[in-house]
Amino acid sequence: MSVTNFNYTGGVQQFTAQKTGQYKLQVWGAQGGLYGGNGGYSEGLITLSAGEVLYVYCGGRFGYNGGGAGSSTQNINGGGATDIRKGGTTLNNRIIVAGGGGGSGYVDRKSTDGLRAGGAGGGLAGIDGTGPSTGTGSSRDGGKGGNQTTGGAGGPGGSPGQAGSFGQGGSATIVNGNTQNGGGGGGGGYFGGGGGANDSPTHNDNDDGGGGGGSGYIGGVTNGQTISGNLSMPGFNGGTIAGAEGDGLAKITLVNGAPSKPGSLQATATSGFKPGNLVRLTSGTATDPEGNTVSYTFQYTLDRGQSWTTIATQTSNIRDWNIPANVTGTYVQFRARSTDLTNASDWTNSSEYQINYNNSPTVSLTSPSENTTLYENDTLNMTGTAYDSDKDQSVTVYYQINNEQRKVLATNLSKTEISLSKKLTFKAGKLYDDETAITSDLTEGVAHTLKIWAVDTENASSENVVRTFYVVPNRVPLLTVNPPTTTGSIDKDTFVIDGTFEDQDQNETTVSYRINGANSIQIATGTSGTFDFNVSLGALNIGENLITVEAVDSYGAKTTQTVKLIKNKVVVPINKSTARYKIAPPTGSASEIIIWVQHNVELTLNVSASMTLSGEQESFKPMTLTNTANLQNGQVEDEFYLASDEAKDSIILQLELEKSDVEANSAITLIMGVL
Repeated sequence: MSVTNFNYTGGVQQFTAQKTGQYKLQVWGAQGGLYGGNGGYSEGLITLSAGEVLYVYCGGRFGYNGGGAGSSTQNINGGGATDIRKGGTTLNNRIIVAGGGGGSGYVDRKSTDGLRAGGAGGGLAGIDGTGPSTGTGSSRDGGKGGNQTTGGAGGPGGSPGQAGSFGQGGSATIVNGNTQNGGGGGGGGYFGGGGGANDSPTHNDNDDGGGGGGSGYIGGVTNGQTISGNLSMPGFNGGTIAGAEGDGLAKITLVNGAPSKPGSLQATATSGFKPGNLVRLTSGTATDPEGNTVSYTFQYTLDRGQSWTTIATQTSNIRDWNIPANVTGTYVQFRARSTDLTNASDWTNSSEYQINYNNSPTVSLTSPSENTTLYENDTLNMTGTAYDSDKDQSVTVYYQINNEQRKVLATNLSKTEISLSKKLTFKAGKLYDDETAITSDLTEGVAHTLKIWAVDTENASSENVVRTFYVVPNRVPLLTVNPPTTTGSIDKDTFVIDGTFEDQDQNETTVSYRINGANSIQIATGTSGTFDFNVSLGALNIGENLITVEAVDSYGAKTTQTVKLIKNKVVVPINKSTARYKIAPPTGSASEIIIWVQHNVELTLNVSASMTLSGEQESFKPMTLTNTANLQNGQVEDEFYLASDEAKDSIILQLELEKSDVEANSAITLIMGVL
């Protein structure tokens, strides 16, 4: 806290504000002469900018600064007012005044009986001076106190006192140079008090009227008060006093310094300074000497400072602002200042920016309609037009699905109607542009958005055209499989597996099966239906077997069911058996076949062969036994022969075996042949 004290000097004193901020002004008026009424007190607040000057006038108890003259000696002059002036040194420049007290009616002593006393200064109206209530000769009343509009009237008497005026106390009348007459001078003030009266110009005595007190003034400050000198008031050195005695005093205290001026102010407009565009204002930060919260006020002008419009007051030094769409100015300039609780810094001005006028493009859509629902393989059709009325510009039209990456829809020159046309296909839960997915999976039952807009080369953008759409992704087919009983014995070479299928979206569906990962075999098609297929026991492996049934719709949605079967190995001795062999001719076809079969002698063997073209039905013919040779270890080797009338490419060998003893361990040990 900075305090500057001012004492009486008999002249004007200057105060220069070192900081911008709020200052408390305190003034004490001078006492009237040696024994007159006490001076008043006034205080108030004012905000000053750094470098501003105030002019301080401390009143003198013998009349400096408006005190009226006593009738015989300066000891009974009215006390001068103490005031502070701003903007000049005339009485009209006063912003605060503490009234001076009126001079006493006694020349050589202080009134102790309340008679002939000078009135106290200060308050909105000074206190009246008093005169003696007894005595001989003409009356000699005290002068009246000044108020906010007029000076106090002079006291009536043989020699009446003069009335007070604006800034000046009235004087007592001196008659015939008689220095013993005791009328006191009126106190200085906003309006001065009236002078006290003398009873007679021929009387030499000390029983004349006291001067009236001058009024105080607080019209140029805020939160002000003015107190009469006959009341308790703040003391110059602290505490309280019962009126101001002696010469006038003044005190100026910095109670709250303004925050520092913001640093440089920058304005940036990504899309240019155009009507409707966004401008970001960024000022340097400011600090407050008392640590108070600092706010920033931003303003703009469109007429080069003739008038300013407030954008906002906020605690951040960054502000976004849109240039009014209906702006008509050529230039825009900004300024910012910082404020605390009560004070504001000086303004920081930005550069001046030229406003460019550019029309934004427009977009009109004919499709899609609002709330379109897309099913599998449906298309989202974007059609419409875009237009920009400015010349010599390029226009780009964009589209965006939800928050996906924006895509270019069309480009062309301005002043040309731009045709918009794009088809996106919904499949497998996503939107595709041809074969490229442009979205992630779209959720069913959720509103999705298509946004289309146009931007010209000066970054003016059209309004967004938005359409809402929904999707129903393709559902997998329904599939039921009725497996056979998987326990007990099956006495047939084949058994049946059957079931049903249905596509929930009525898409064409294919049903197929495969055994143990082998190639799939198609068994049914359609949007729904039943199916069945035969499984040969011979196609199953000993142990666990997996039969997989699949239903796949035309969009690739698939449902799979798996049947698990266990094939147990059952060893039952048999007398007869048949073995078949597929033979692939090395040259692709053959017309003759010779084979040699080595086997136990107890085993009877009949051999036949089917020689056909591919695709023809099998046709087995007995092969001729052309030779038998005995081998060691109880084995023989038989030679068989068969000829066809033409070369064939599908050759199957069938061997029928029979043993005479069911428990005998008879078998074929070797088969050889030529084609």
